[in-house]
Amino acid sequence: MKMLNTKVKSFLKDLQDKPEPTDEERLKALELIAETMLEKNLLMVQTKQELEDISKRISVRTDRLVQIRDRINLALKAGIANDTVH
Repeated sequence: MKMLNTKVKSFLKDLQDKPEPTDEERLKALELIAETMLEKNLLMVQTKQELEDISKRISVRTDRLVQIRDRINLALKAGIANDTVH
C-alpha cells in the first residue's frame, strides 16, 4: 500500500507541471485511483452498471483535480510574480 501511495504522489507531482494532462495520463490516474480503492477494499462491485457509475464518478473527480491543479499553478505563478515585485 505504501508503494502505491508513493506512485500516486509521484504521478500527481508530475502532472502539476503540465498545462493539460493527456488522455493517457488521465487513464493512468484513473488506474492508480482504482488500484488504491481495490487495495483498501473499497471497490466491491457486482454489476456492469456499478462499474460504469464508479467510472463516471472517478472521471468527475479527475476533472475536479485538474481544475484544482490549474488553480494551484495559477496561484503559484501569481505568488512568484508578487515575490519578485517586493
